[in-house]
Amino acid sequence: MEIEKLASIIVAGCALFVAVYSSYQARKHYRLTVRPALTLSNIFRGESEFYGIQLKNSGPGPALLDSIGIYFVDEPIESTHQG
Repeated sequence: MEIEKLASIIVAGCALFVAVYSSYQARKHYRLTVRPALTLSNIFRGESEFYGIQLKNSGPGPALLDSIGIYFVDEPIESTHQG
C-alpha cells in the first residue's frame, strides 16, 4: 500500500509543477502580445510647405509617453498644431 501512496504523491507533485510552469508561460506570452509597436513617419507637402511628424501605435498594447520634444540644432521647436 505504501508504493501507491508514494506514486500518488509523485504524480500530484508533477501535476503541480506542470500547472505552475504553464501558468508562468501563459503570463509571459500574454505580456508579449500586448506590447505597443510605435512607428514614426514624416509627412511633407511641398505645395503648402507643410512638414509633419506622425507617431502611431500599431500594437495592441497602450504606449505610455512621458514627454515629447522636437529639436533642431539643439534648439527646441514649438508645435503649431491646433488641436
